[in-house]
Amino acid sequence: MLRARLFATVVVVLTATTVTAADPQPAAVNLDDLKYAVEQAEKKGVNVGLISDALVALEKALAQPTFKAGQAPPELTALRQAVEAAHKKGEDVDAISKELGRIEKALTGREFERPTQPEKKFEPLPPMRGGRGGARVVINGIAFENAVGVTTQSITIVNDTFTIRARRNNVSYTIVGALAGNDPPKIIIQDDKQKIETTDPKEVPEDYRATVESLLKSIKR
Repeated sequence: MLRARLFATVVVVLTATTVTAADPQPAAVNLDDLKYAVEQAEKKGVNVGLISDALVALEKALAQPTFKAGQAPPELTALRQAVEAAHKKGEDVDAISKELGRIEKALTGREFERPTQPEKKFEPLPPMRGGRGGARVVINGIAFENAVGVTTQSITIVNDTFTIRARRNNVSYTIVGALAGNDPPKIIIQDDKQKIETTDPKEVPEDYRATVESLLKSIKR
């Protein structure tokens, strides 16, 4: 009788040990909200092509049997880099970045924090005599000039991204671009009746094209 009790105890202990020794399974990561944010941005005209490709790559990586909980795949870093590159170009990807932050926290335990950089602001350049504009300033090898015919003009530079804001009559102009590289700038024109967004100066309506071209020429890259 004593031997039977001892044998039963051993069986129970071995069984419990076998159950607790099971390998932990990767935590489930839901990408639906992130996908939705990308789709909504695309509908608004935001350039998310590289972000979409990186998201597809991440989804495939998470589906691999080699994926383990607590280990962020390199595809996650690539997706964050694509989002930040779009942000630097002036694209509205804040909603995408927020949803991606939740995925990063689920996989790594912390969210990405975008570093804050003090903005370098340049006040409107004073016009030359006769009101034709043309005052010129050179900073770090970049020349800035007043565009012809605009009432006000300001230039803001954060890292390598410049933003020109100008106003002529009742029309406001915003141009966001990079000081280096060949990527086209984003042009936004707003008046009382319509809002125009494009990256091709040739698509700007004729009434506004001369001002846009003058603003683009105000930065000699």
